[in-house]
Amino acid sequence: MHNASCLVSLVAAVAAAACIVGDQDEAGVDEAGVDEEVGTTEQALAASNGVNLNGVNLNGVNLNGVNLNGVNLNGVNLNGTAVTGVSVGANGLTLVKSSGTVSGAGAVGARLTGQLSNGGTLQLKIQAASLLPGNVWGYRVEATSNGTTWANICPVDTLAIAIAGRWDYRSNVAGAGGWISDATSLTFACRGFAIAKCVEWGYAPWKTVAGVLLRDHHQACVRLVRGDYCGNGATWTQDGTPINLYDALGVQTDTMVWTIDAEWTAAGANCLNKARTFAKADDACIKALKDKTSCGAFGTGVLLIDEYKSATTMSSGASSSATSFSANH
Repeated sequence: MHNASCLVSLVAAVAAAACIVGDQDEAGVDEAGVDEEVGTTEQALAASNGVNLNGVNLNGVNLNGVNLNGVNLNGVNLNGTAVTGVSVGANGLTLVKSSGTVSGAGAVGARLTGQLSNGGTLQLKIQAASLLPGNVWGYRVEATSNGTTWANICPVDTLAIAIAGRWDYRSNVAGAGGWISDATSLTFACRGFAIAKCVEWGYAPWKTVAGVLLRDHHQACVRLVRGDYCGNGATWTQDGTPINLYDALGVQTDTMVWTIDAEWTAAGANCLNKARTFAKADDACIKALKDKTSCGAFGTGVLLIDEYKSATTMSSGASSSATSFSANH
């Protein structure tokens, strides 16, 4: 458990916003690009096909270096009444009480316990709810250390989207950066960051399209947005780079004539454009992905494909070609 002074500093960090930091990029530098604060342009892009902005940060909830690793679904109460069941889906949070079931905005007033990455806990409360574009519920979630002073867990006034389970925030470890199925936890994903972006781009993990549950599409999107080619939580990207992503289900369609970057599965990239160049050119994983004979088709297991704006397509919009792109994703 945290002591009181530590909890106070965590809530103060949330209130200050400047103390909320991003994930580490390959160079070990904190990335908190302007695209990570949801603005008018990003909101418009979130509901449309075509060009979107990437971002290395998995989630905006980072309390002065301590991650909110999940929210415990045990011991939840709603305005003083015990909640016996919690689920997440198209109606946002659904809470089951002895007197009945509420969902969406009905979850306002719920109190929960946040599990921190250092083993501590933090009291959370849902203070407000709004229906976002795409019929996705967004919640203002606040934290307290003393039961009276509350501060938003997301940057500035950003809302969070509730998603079942939790994420692995580690880096350079096989499987890190991925979703963890956990019936006892949920994640509050801040808008403007990778997990929430992929929900708003149409890949809500509770949604079904053409008979396909989009859980794996959402995870593939999260890895794509972060440039997590190797599926180990490490990012090979620069914040705010325009990308074009699409799938075989028609959730996002290919509206640009850009250069293929990679094919994506829930575990990471399936292949990588041979012409892509990175600072760590000798990385074994990147080399192996480039060794694939072809890249850019929806073969077995491929869920998403993304493209980047190469030197060939920057001015003319001509048919894309495998042109070297010296910057990151």
